[in-house]
Amino acid sequence: MSNTRALALIDEAALRIADPAYTRISVPKWTSFFNKRARQLATRLKLKKRRALFSTEADNEIHTYPQNLVVMTALEFTTSPTDRKTFRPVKELEEDEFKAATANNYPTGDPTHYFADQGFLFLVPMPAAVYTNGLRMSYWGLPDAVVDPAVDYLPFAEHMRDVLLEGMIGDGLQVMEKFDAAAMQEQSYERLIGQSELRLEDRSEDRRQSFRPSTRVRGYSGQV
Repeated sequence: MSNTRALALIDEAALRIADPAYTRISVPKWTSFFNKRARQLATRLKLKKRRALFSTEADNEIHTYPQNLVVMTALEFTTSPTDRKTFRPVKELEEDEFKAATANNYPTGDPTHYFADQGFLFLVPMPAAVYTNGLRMSYWGLPDAVVDPAVDYLPFAEHMRDVLLEGMIGDGLQVMEKFDAAAMQEQSYERLIGQSELRLEDRSEDRRQSFRPSTRVRGYSGQV
């Protein structure tokens, strides 16, 4: 997390487009640009690592993702949630493996594997008991929205400041109807992203359509 307030970036962006008094673009509008670009960057770069706990439900193998998930990196399970040392990896299944494991009779027991689908995942075996906070998911996620830029901080590490700023300036130039300059700014923004070593794995050819979460969320707690 950075020690830079969001307003510092907004001030700099306004200065860069020669509108330091916010006569053309208001602070709330700049804040919307800030949040849009921050979320956009988080879907393309490894910027916000999160972890969430959720509970198993007896005779229910389906679980949704956290709403702020971009890409899941690990899933773990334990029958003793109060002892963090007991969490063990839950391994991912390919679609053909999942079908083979559940085709004739969906097994029941402690989850050892999962199959990730769009909007939700299937636990295998199907949990036979309730374990409160017995599942732990690690993932790259979206940042929390900035509400008050004078108080809230940049949601990423300081080294991402310049990339976020480039995108915001492009949005400002669009509003100012300086379209050629905005297009050049967007190219600069894309170039910085392309050069980053933090790019998320391109899963466009993956067997799953997306890791984007569903709007239905159940049983998550302790997100960080």
